[in-house]
Amino acid sequence: MVSYEKIRQSLRSWTLFIAWVNVLAALAKVYSVISHFVLVNNLDKLKEQLDAETYKIVEASANIGNVIIAIIALVVNIVVAVLAFKNLAKIKDNAPSLSPYRIALIYTVVYNLASFAFAIYLGATLSPFSLILPLVFLVLYGYVYNKAAQLLDKDNADDSESDNN
Repeated sequence: MVSYEKIRQSLRSWTLFIAWVNVLAALAKVYSVISHFVLVNNLDKLKEQLDAETYKIVEASANIGNVIIAIIALVVNIVVAVLAFKNLAKIKDNAPSLSPYRIALIYTVVYNLASFAFAIYLGATLSPFSLILPLVFLVLYGYVYNKAAQLLDKDNADDSESDNN
């Protein structure tokens, strides 16, 4: 027998975690965009202070593509956070929306593939952290999506049990 109360409690906890992680990620994206403009405004000063190889790396990181990716990610982080916070009330009624988890899954795949492709295009190196963290979030979003689907299936299971009686 499946304990729907445990599923609901787990879903609520993980949804709250997802909401706050996306709020923090949105704040990080805002900081990233601000940092980009500070960097661009100070490239001349940095050119005098850095060796040619280091300056080339800094200049590549100041590419406008990074800002575009960060702004798109900012919007998605805000959307996922808002939907996750709204979903907390729906979880109490056993009617969670799958939207925040679907959006987060798609975002994680697309954002990270775009970031990896852009980093490779710019000649940046990828750290193990930048490869493992997206996989962790894919597993997390997949797990929570599955819990929400289980809770939604509760109504179908209850209906089929009442039909059998």
